[in-house]
Amino acid sequence: MHRNNLKNDEFISRIREIILENISNEHFGVEGLSKKTGLPGREINQRLLEIKGKHVNQFIREIRLQKSLDLLADRNINASEVAYKVGFSSPSYFSKCFHDHFGYPPGKLKKEDLPVHEPEKGIMASWWQKLMPKKIFLILLAIGSSIIFLGISTYLQHDKDNFVQSDGKISLEVMPVQDMKYYTFMSKRISF
Repeated sequence: MHRNNLKNDEFISRIREIILENISNEHFGVEGLSKKTGLPGREINQRLLEIKGKHVNQFIREIRLQKSLDLLADRNINASEVAYKVGFSSPSYFSKCFHDHFGYPPGKLKKEDLPVHEPEKGIMASWWQKLMPKKIFLILLAIGSSIIFLGISTYLQHDKDNFVQSDGKISLEVMPVQDMKYYTFMSKRISF
């Protein structure tokens, strides 16, 4: 293993260990990590961003959620109790975070014996669940509008030769209504 990767692995391992030691403390965050490691908070944040692509608070939340998954495997503890044990002050916020991360609410895990899966799979499941039919409709509408716009602009670009005369003037046909009673039209060519 590359020497720098080893240092990164050691850093992540130490940060994870400190978070797990303080897992039930809902106020544990960047400041607490900074005190425990002796590193400035922004340095910890920068290294986590470089290594994991996550901010400190995101990383802490993911550790809390992964620990909650382990605790929920015990059928004698409910989701609210787990929320407090892993440092969430609100069971409803815990439930929302859990659902966003794993793709289903914590209560469903207890009721249906869902397989415990890795967070990356949960993130993808969550992402697909968040794409509701309305969002899919809006995406398709945007794509369709773009295609229509490109088609019209291509047509106008191609057809502009029909509007420009040999002397460089642009000509258009205007069709005013001559007599509203009989709806007859008259065509007149205008050049400018």
